[in-house]
Amino acid sequence: MKNFNSLAKSITVEFDCMKCGTTINETFEDLPVADMLADNASGSENSTEETIVCPECGEEYTCDIYVNMYEGNVEITSSNRDVVDDVAVEETYNEE
Repeated sequence: MKNFNSLAKSITVEFDCMKCGTTINETFEDLPVADMLADNASGSENSTEETIVCPECGEEYTCDIYVNMYEGNVEITSSNRDVVDDVAVEETYNEE
């Protein structure tokens, strides 16, 4: 699982396909939003599940994105439920 700032506007994840080795880049702009009025971190948690497909071999990955009032987390798993360990996350913020 890889951490990111829960206040990010979007994130881009990068990892190598476990089947063919192709580098996969995927950007998620519609991130879940934490409930900042909750009494604790677990009560503030919100999540979404996205599908990522390798453009080279078609291997499918599940990207679970979790946020709470303190942090965000990304976990990517392959179609046979193996966790992708080496994931880079780049955060983008609103510019004001």
